[in-house]
Amino acid sequence: MAQKRNYATKKKGKTEVYPFWNLEDIKNVVEWFENNNEWDGYLITLFGFLFGRRIGDTISMKWSDLYYENGTKREEIVTIEEQKTGKTTEIPIGNMVFEVVEKYCENKNINPMEHYNDFIFEFGSKTE
Repeated sequence: MAQKRNYATKKKGKTEVYPFWNLEDIKNVVEWFENNNEWDGYLITLFGFLFGRRIGDTISMKWSDLYYENGTKREEIVTIEEQKTGKTTEIPIGNMVFEVVEKYCENKNINPMEHYNDFIFEFGSKTE
């Protein structure tokens, strides 16, 4: 039996959200970003799935979180402080992360080593 889908709704004092229901939904979102050349959305979305971090933690990432200064890929991120808890946790970096990063860099024409200390995503702070 097909399950009725509810979508995110905003109510005073409470936000209800509903997860993706199947892998096909995730695939469609990722393909939409690719087809519309929305590469920041592509990488943010995949980082969300691959790292399981909150959006604020994801967009605060720097290239130096993924690579050493000599260009070698890191095996884990140890520099992200969680906005909600203030804790710094070790986040393993799998091969799939670097596959999507390479696709992102190729399409955005970015060399991470030229921007080593920069944020990956260029979004202004909500408080600024």
